[in-house]
Order: sequence, then C-alpha cells, then structure tokens
Amino acid sequence: ISSRPWGKKVPDWKSKVECLGYNLQGSTIEDAAEAIRGFLDSPLIAFDLESNSLKPDNRDSRIHSCSVSNGKRTIAFPWKQPAIEAMKDLLLSDVGKIGHNLKHEHRWIMSKLGITVNNWRWDSMINAHILDNRRGICGLKFQAFARLGMPSYDEAIKSYLQPVKPGSHSLNRIEEADLKQVLEYGALDSLLTYKLAGMQAEDLGVEL
Repeated sequence: ISSRPWGKKVPDWKSKVECLGYNLQGSTIEDAAEAIRGFLDSPLIAFDLESNSLKPDNRDSRIHSCSVSNGKRTIAFPWKQPAIEAMKDLLLSDVGKIGHNLKHEHRWIMSKLGITVNNWRWDSMINAHILDNRRGICGLKFQAFARLGMPSYDEAIKSYLQPVKPGSHSLNRIEEADLKQVLEYGALDSLLTYKLAGMQAEDLGVEL
C-alpha cells in the first residue's frame, strides 16, 4: 500500500483548471466575470494574484491576473473589467477565503481595490508551519509536491517573475510571458492551495 498522500496515481491537476477571458476558443472577459459570480454560492474559495512586482507600493505596480478555486471548479483570468468588479463582489462576500501567505493577497487587494477581503478562513502557509516548522518546506511548491504529488509547474514563467532590479518593489517581466502559461500557473496555485488547506484541516482536526 502506498504511503503517498495522493494514493497510487498522481491526479492530473492541470486538466482541472480553466483559462478564461482572452482569445482562447471564444472565451471573453465577460465569460470570466460570469464564472466569478458563480463562486458566490460556494462555502469556500482559494484565490491567488499574479502581479508585476512583489509589493503593491510602486506607482507602476499592478495586478496582472487572478485565479479562483472552490475545489470543483478552478478558473484564471486577466485582471480586467468586468472581471475585476465581479471579483470585488466575491471578495466582499461572506464566502470563506483561503490563501497561501494570505497577507500578500490581502495587501494587494487593499492597495488596488481599496477594500478589505472579507472572511479569511485559512492560511495554508501558516498551517504548514504549525504542522511542521522545519525551514524550507512551507512554500506552496514544496507542499504541493510532497502532499499532492504535483511536480514543479513554474518553469515556463519563473524567469518572468523575477524582479529586473534588486528589491521587492522592482518590477518583473510578467507582461512579456505567454498569457496562457501565466493563467495556468495561477490557476494551479489556487487549486493546490484549496486542496492543501483541506488536508491540513483534516490533520488538525478542525472544520474549514
């Protein structure tokens, strides 16, 4: 019997995500907005932002794309209207929110939307520390590999996410990256965060 948390076979996580809101088989940003509103009926979501800098304080910093998952459906989309307005409604709603190092998303949303994310329920990074506080193992990529069997999935865009100059306020080159690859990467972040949170809650004997 395998002791791997994912069982005998690693799920095909990439097949479980959708990229919406750009010219792909007729998908539009309006389709993304409609899909976002569909998450208002979910008890819990994980969401993730991709941006052109680590911190939002640079006057040229901006959110590039966003992803949302409720464990059953996972979408990613460019950060454009009307998806932004739909996302604002979702973040203000009572739907429970999950993040991996949630202070990152919280700070960006406060800076760029001028709102506070409502009803944070779980930070999978903090809970990874609670379950095992050894150094270097609490990042999402490590946790996703160790607990969900997901191998590295950032190779295609990793170089584009590095700041051009030293410093957390320096801009990166995300806008030069292939949009579909960025969206797939962000969508996997949200899906894996959601799945990881569920496993952590079970380990800790709590309900999400």
